[in-house]
Amino acid sequence: MLTRWRRNDDVIWEQLGSEALLIVPATGARWALNGAAVCVWRLCDGATSLSAIARKFANASGRNLQRSYLEIETFCATFAKLGLLTPCQNNCVTSGALNVMTFRNGLDAPLRYRQIGAGASGQRRRPSPRGNSGPG
Repeated sequence: MLTRWRRNDDVIWEQLGSEALLIVPATGARWALNGAAVCVWRLCDGATSLSAIARKFANASGRNLQRSYLEIETFCATFAKLGLLTPCQNNCVTSGALNVMTFRNGLDAPLRYRQIGAGASGQRRRPSPRGNSGPG
């Protein structure tokens, strides 16, 4: 498995406090990331190896290195399947160094993300006979 990942250029993201919102404009898909997931997301710059991300994350959060590596590896593989991360070959562009310590808030929680908005909860319900005014 490749050990370097970079954020997909088609993904728009905004950090909101210690959390972040990711949007794929082409599909309208959106994800909310907690503080721990934001830290990993920001470290996926194409230049930083998975091992280095896990070390930085474990040091900043006080977690076990092996557990951090496995959790981050799963996160990256899942986000690659969703099209949010891209495997990085040679000559990846990097956005510069990142100080993980600035993300200390929320690093004690497990990596969490959830899809929000259209398609996140399955099929839409039909309105009641009285419209959208409430239960039928």
